[in-house]
Amino acid sequence: MVQVTCAPGMGLAFLNVTRLSFQRLTITGCGLNGSNAVSLNSDINTMVDLFTQLAEDINVAVVIASCTDVVMDHVTIVNTTGLGLVGVNLAGESSFTNNEFSFNMGEKCFLLDDDYGQPKNRTVGGGAQFIYVDYVDQSNSSPVHLNLDNNTFSSNSYCGSELVFEIEYVFIKSIQNASYYVGAGGGLSFSLAQREYSVSISVQRCTFENNTATIGSAVAVLWYAGVQNTSVVISDCTLSNNGIQGLKKNDLFFV
Repeated sequence: MVQVTCAPGMGLAFLNVTRLSFQRLTITGCGLNGSNAVSLNSDINTMVDLFTQLAEDINVAVVIASCTDVVMDHVTIVNTTGLGLVGVNLAGESSFTNNEFSFNMGEKCFLLDDDYGQPKNRTVGGGAQFIYVDYVDQSNSSPVHLNLDNNTFSSNSYCGSELVFEIEYVFIKSIQNASYYVGAGGGLSFSLAQREYSVSISVQRCTFENNTATIGSAVAVLWYAGVQNTSVVISDCTLSNNGIQGLKKNDLFFV
């Protein structure tokens, strides 16, 4: 097993790669933050119908964007001060098997002002987040298949006070003049906002334990208006001791 560690503010990022494969790795203590991701955000924005802004004090260990046929097997992503994995528009047939996402959590909580002004404190955390939106040039209409099999999501945490996330996505065509906050789902979350192609997601034989979040402490699925021909199937999974700041409830969330 090869271990990857990163300097402060650094992580792993992959953009527009075909047949990307990760096997038998431990990625620990990594976290790409906004000040080191300016060019990455710019490159992603030229491909997908999505505006992204990653704040300086929010970290993501591994970012995979607009890649095809991604395979991640026997990989451990652990101890990220933020999100372990973010996948944006993974095309083709992608498979995540026998992986572990553990102890990926924000450093402090987000607390909103009473008038919904600027947040007083910031946080972001969680095991893995997958996002699907339309492409800028509408060039990809092929079906997408994402399979997660026999993965463990343990002791990941999204802030336990408000559903707010500093990475804000504003959709140009997919959802006009709308925004949403990513971060629901302490263990695993999906944000589905694509209209021009179908997405089929299978989550099977996965374990979710000791994860916390405001909503969907184990799994959250955010499904936006207009999305069609898309399915998320969760089967044969184990959910244990997930909750909100010690309250053992709200394991699954669909909207």
